Amino acid sequence: MRVIYAHTDRMNVVYYSRYYEFFEAARSALLRRIGMPYAELEKEGYMLPVVESHCRYFGAATFEDELTIESHVEDAPKAK
Repeated sequence: MRVIYAHTDRMNVVYYSRYYEFFEAARSALLRRIGMPYAELEKEGYMLPVVESHCRYFGAATFEDELTIESHVEDAPKAK
C-alpha cells in the first residue's frame, strides 16, 4: 500500500497508531484471499478479536512511501 497524506503527521511521518490500521487491512485481505471474507464470517456468527498485538518500529514510513504488509496465520485458532 502507498502511504497517503492523511496517514501522516505534520512531519510527513506515519502516525504510530496508523500501522495497526494497515495490519487490519492486511488481515482483511488475507481472509478475502483464502475465500473467507470478514463480513461473511461475521454473518455466520464468527468473531475474530485481536487477542495480542505487537509492533516494533525499524524506521519511519513517510508520505508516498510504498509499504509491503505481510500477514499469516501463525497458529490455528481455537474455537471459543
